[in-house]
Amino acid sequence: MLLISCMPSSPNVCIKSVRLCVLAAAAAGYEPQRVLADYGLLPEQLTDPYLRVPHTLLARMWDEVPRRLPVTDDAFGLHAAELLHHQAHDVMDPALFQASTVRGALELLSRYGRLHHDGAVIELVP
Repeated sequence: MLLISCMPSSPNVCIKSVRLCVLAAAAAGYEPQRVLADYGLLPEQLTDPYLRVPHTLLARMWDEVPRRLPVTDDAFGLHAAELLHHQAHDVMDPALFQASTVRGALELLSRYGRLHHDGAVIELVP
């Protein structure tokens, strides 16, 4: 069983999930510069691998951006995930891709998940 919870505070997340939201929006026809401006972000921030943003900003973007697309996409999250297929965005991605089992990938995720979201608690319970 995989348990995922979020600690109550003001957690931050790495910019990777924001970058993915912007990439998916661009693939769906939403101008990236406009997405960034709508959320007070600058293009160069997407390339900073150490930048962290508030979880609330990330959640707001993933909630609002799909509704702002030129054409409705009820599977926005799935289409965003397809953009990641065999494309590494940070050092954790190749490690997850190389895991020989799903359990191995989940163990890596539980060990290093806080690098992506400092409020997340990911625990693998056999």
